[in-house]
Amino acid sequence: MPRSKVGSITKTKEGRYLVRVRHGYRRDGSVRCLSKVVDTAYQAEQARNALCVQLGISRNAGDEITLTAYYHTYFLPGRKRYLTNATIMDYDLHWRRHIADAFGHMPMSAIKHGMVQSWIDDMTRPTAEHCVRTLRAILRSAWDDDFLDAEPMRKRFRYPPTASTPRVLWTAAETTRAIPVLSGHPLESLFLVLLGGGLRRSEGLALSWGDFKFSASSDYIIAIVDVTEAVTVQDGRKTTKNKFSQRRVVIGEPFSSRLKTLSGKVSESICSVNPRSIPNIWKRLWEAPRGNSKDRHAGAMCDANVPYLPIGTMRAVHETLHQRAGLLDTVNSRMHGRTNVATGYRHYLSPDIDVYKTAAVGMSNLLR
Repeated sequence: MPRSKVGSITKTKEGRYLVRVRHGYRRDGSVRCLSKVVDTAYQAEQARNALCVQLGISRNAGDEITLTAYYHTYFLPGRKRYLTNATIMDYDLHWRRHIADAFGHMPMSAIKHGMVQSWIDDMTRPTAEHCVRTLRAILRSAWDDDFLDAEPMRKRFRYPPTASTPRVLWTAAETTRAIPVLSGHPLESLFLVLLGGGLRRSEGLALSWGDFKFSASSDYIIAIVDVTEAVTVQDGRKTTKNKFSQRRVVIGEPFSSRLKTLSGKVSESICSVNPRSIPNIWKRLWEAPRGNSKDRHAGAMCDANVPYLPIGTMRAVHETLHQRAGLLDTVNSRMHGRTNVATGYRHYLSPDIDVYKTAAVGMSNLLR
């Protein structure tokens, strides 16, 4: 372990590190010294910075270590202890594509606001937002670890303008036409759960038939399922996204009766398709426009004439149809496992003119 300009870190034996910092003198003339023994190199660097603070030493370790060194030595190992593989892969993607070449060679304390602003000026807005979010996470982690004296990236950034296009979602009529097309399809059960219950795709893939409870009346069937787990390509089976995502979902007609008909063994998954193959299998339901076989977004669903939507967007269709049916946005948001209504409006909800007309009529009736 190399010595630092302030304090020292000595490897005593495999897996143990002695951290020692000396500064100033006591009243009896002896040197003030603090020490600590930790298990990992990452903990040793954190301990050294903390001891410097206790002894009143203003040590800006960000002058000594480059962003690349901190990212690989401290940031990723520290994050891997509690973040999902999907999140780590997202961090690493933006690091490799954008951040490493621009700032990796620089000492962390040398990265200034103006540099970052100039860097993102030529990016598209989504790329700029993702890069700033990742860079901020790295530098704030360095600040938390006492590598930087001042909180980084507090100033606001001006993002490149972006063209806003209205979100396209299925209407009630289009949804009704699409349901029969999936009859007998390998993705039918998953489709019914996402569209009828508003689940995330990862949550739907974690369900088995034993998770469903069906309640039937004379002419109506309700399916009830508790959502507690998720399955992703990167992490396999895991708990749901957050505590709000753990919820009870109620699925009504026409989805519930079809799910009851399809239900199999208690331990059998509702979808046996490999998660990696789902997007491509789903796209085959659409006919691409003539002359452009790769663009399915402008095509029509086979035998149903509805626009292309990714299968994960069924959650947004479910939420928007609930809104059009008059469900309160607060209840709608909670049913979908979200922390606030703003998230729904930003990523999922797409109110149409009928919703606004209903609101206008309702206010008029209130004022009469």
